[in-house]
Amino acid sequence: LAEAGAAYPGHDLRQGTKVTGLVEEDGRVAGVRYRTADGEERELRARPVVGADGRYSKTRELSGLAYDKQPLERDVVWLRMPRPDGWQRACYRIRLQGARHGLFIPTHPDDIRIGFNIPKGGLKELRKGGIEQLHRRIDEIAPELSDGLRESVTGWSGTTVLDIFTVATPQWSRPGLTLMGDAAHTLTPILGQGVNHALIDGHTLAGLLDRPLRATGRRGDELIQTATLRFQHQREQAVRISRGLQMRQEKAFTYGNQLAVAGRSTLYRVMNRSRYLQKRVLCSAYFQLQPELAR
Repeated sequence: LAEAGAAYPGHDLRQGTKVTGLVEEDGRVAGVRYRTADGEERELRARPVVGADGRYSKTRELSGLAYDKQPLERDVVWLRMPRPDGWQRACYRIRLQGARHGLFIPTHPDDIRIGFNIPKGGLKELRKGGIEQLHRRIDEIAPELSDGLRESVTGWSGTTVLDIFTVATPQWSRPGLTLMGDAAHTLTPILGQGVNHALIDGHTLAGLLDRPLRATGRRGDELIQTATLRFQHQREQAVRISRGLQMRQEKAFTYGNQLAVAGRSTLYRVMNRSRYLQKRVLCSAYFQLQPELAR
């Protein structure tokens, strides 16, 4: 960011800081208050302020914008290990065993990230069995990873737990401020959609703000506000499609009934073998690919 931003006048990257409040003037957000690493309180003016601070967004809390937070029935334990021999670099895997599931996501440079579900707040119970209990959980759904997993993840410090919830913010902006990415629309880990939407949000918002930021005074403020409203209008439907797909998957992943599990397995096998269904169901959400462009 520092290197890329150096080409733009006024670019300033401040690391080790924490936003503590919003600066408001005449009903508009005009900047942020923040604390430096050494505890000094400062202000930074900006038009506009963009909250891109993720699923636990401080900016969202400070903004006063209404939102709906929906906890789900599971948490996910994440860990990382080298990609095993025989696994394709670009293949995203989901392994299912009754109501248990694991996500296996290719990660730069040549690793995989593994996420597996536990009951909400169930980490304490899992840790009672020591790190070997975690190893056994992965063995159940991906036994071919057994040796590499034990070499790579030798303690709980090599894991993180993600509290699974979604957030829907009906209005992403107010005068002088807009939210983007997980700050505006928190998604679940299913299909890795959060980061994809955040990247597309950034690309879309930057394009819409380019000309308004060149204008000054009240006219410039009005153009910026119009741009942030257009931003939500352009992005909201795509996020809604992904959220709907994710919530159906979340429900399917909790099936424990034998008949329901058999139906889910049949559906996934059919999907895995049908290029037409993959395009039809996934392309509108995953990376927002158009079917005629997908390969």
